[in-house]
Amino acid sequence: MYSGILFNIINNILFVTISYFIHYFLGSVSTPAEYGVIGTIITILDFEYLFLNNGARQSISNELSKQRYQVKDLLFKAFLFQILIIIIMFSINYFGANFFAQILSDKSLNYYFKVAAFIILLNGIYVLFVGINEGIKCFKSGSSIIILYSIAKLSIVYWVLYGVNNAVLGTELGFITSNVVALIMGLVTVFLNRSKLYGHFEKKIKFISYAKNALSFSIFFIIVSAVLSIDVLVVKAVVENENMAGFYTGALNFGKVSYFMLSSFFGIVIPVVTSYYTEGKIYEANETIKSIISLILTFIMPVAVIISASSNWLLTSFYSKEYISASGALSILAVSHFLMGIVVILNMIISSTGKKKFSSMLSILVLIADVPLCIVLTKKFGISGTALAGFLCTILALIFSYKYASKIFKIELEKKHIKMLLFNIFIWIALKVLSNYIFIDNILILGFLYFVLYILTIMTFNFIKVINIKELIHKFLKN
Repeated sequence: MYSGILFNIINNILFVTISYFIHYFLGSVSTPAEYGVIGTIITILDFEYLFLNNGARQSISNELSKQRYQVKDLLFKAFLFQILIIIIMFSINYFGANFFAQILSDKSLNYYFKVAAFIILLNGIYVLFVGINEGIKCFKSGSSIIILYSIAKLSIVYWVLYGVNNAVLGTELGFITSNVVALIMGLVTVFLNRSKLYGHFEKKIKFISYAKNALSFSIFFIIVSAVLSIDVLVVKAVVENENMAGFYTGALNFGKVSYFMLSSFFGIVIPVVTSYYTEGKIYEANETIKSIISLILTFIMPVAVIISASSNWLLTSFYSKEYISASGALSILAVSHFLMGIVVILNMIISSTGKKKFSSMLSILVLIADVPLCIVLTKKFGISGTALAGFLCTILALIFSYKYASKIFKIELEKKHIKMLLFNIFIWIALKVLSNYIFIDNILILGFLYFVLYILTIMTFNFIKVINIKELIHKFLKN
């Protein structure tokens, strides 16, 4: 489990870093019009990925880890369901290209939407191989697929500069290349791990049952993503100052860092906890959950705390001094998105027991509450109110998720967890006070300061004996 988490953290950091680099590259080599088209295509693809990636990946992982269904039959139905979803998505993109181009008042989108349809085709297949590897607990293999995908996405630079004289088409060809590479890697990893896909299970899963499971995961992640992103649209619609939408977007980009890091745990939690729960090993499941809490408080929470407390430094260093207007929003968003990551993990734990209705209903209710509250608080407090609305809804979701999960598993904070929380709060207060007296606007100096603070925090945890660094390193490196 530990090595899987380490690899997942690496692939998430790599994915985010490369994505930022590609956007910076595309922004510098393409015209504003081309970059606008690229942004439109990527936005559409990101939304469609939510249907293709999360439902398929989590569902096949969940069912494989239960070890109760005939494997060949399960894989067949998983691929069949995914192919049906792919056909729907492909058809919408390819045959609806002209319609979308007219709606968006850009005829050039007709061709680019048709090319994007083939990206969907490839992406929908490779993510299944990630889920299969996670379901049989070959976490390194699953992570290696995504790591290779991220690296191959750099081929966009080649396609744009040398392959085709078209920034939009070059970007799409880069995505196609990365998906092909990931698909090949997926086939290779599943072939190498094929011995773990055999089992003497007679029972076959019903296709409708698998479809419901996959769709419930998809709905949950789609709504969570909507909650994390819809506030930008509210700011755009409600706030009269047009610059505020840009300031808030800047804050949002950094506010999501801890959430992306926490997503490293999503693919690990389901198969590990599911297998323990299915086998009736509740004690082992509880110990796994406690270990995950320790890892989050040790390695992820300090990131959210440091970003939140020094939001004014970060925004002015990365963007410009005028972005300091969003420092209050970033302070809230960094904590809010960290807590939303916890909410998702708790709901993955709940889903591992087969109780998926709770997560779907909770996510719908949070979205319903978030939109009007976001509008009201934005009108009253500006973009800080926008962030506050999401924070309040996330707190409620966290409370309900924690209570529901605690009915099934013994999820409680130990003394060492309390010490970690208190120390993280101390860091936040100290850094917040310091940021009011010292001003930093150099990204290199700030990056070095962040690195030192992060390392010192982990070393302090080791010093006060709430973690054992040597033991953790051994677990991370253990196969």
